[in-house]
Amino acid sequence: MVKYLRSKNELEDLLRAARLVLTVYVDRSDESRSISYAARLFERIREPIITVAIVDVTETKDKELLAEVDTIPLVRLYLNGEIIFEQKGGMGYYRKDFIVLKEGIKDVLAGRGIRFLL
Repeated sequence: MVKYLRSKNELEDLLRAARLVLTVYVDRSDESRSISYAARLFERIREPIITVAIVDVTETKDKELLAEVDTIPLVRLYLNGEIIFEQKGGMGYYRKDFIVLKEGIKDVLAGRGIRFLL
């Protein structure tokens, strides 16, 4: 299930509860919609080791949650609460964004000895 975060506390709780968390910061732009869709594909195809969390920056009022965000869309992959992958921006094409995310995440996880089945 995709989680929709609205506060820094929700993010921190999720990072404590899940080993791998893919967070996606989006707004209402086409580029953000493409990245959001690409990230949600991880949940749809049931990659069991990654929890997907979406932050819609147009909806959240939590300044702490947005304090470190300098680019939208922004994708971050956390392992045990540490950022191990970050992608700023997207291509605006669902398929290309999914492939780029998948390959980037796969390479980062492989470097840490984690097999990514996708």
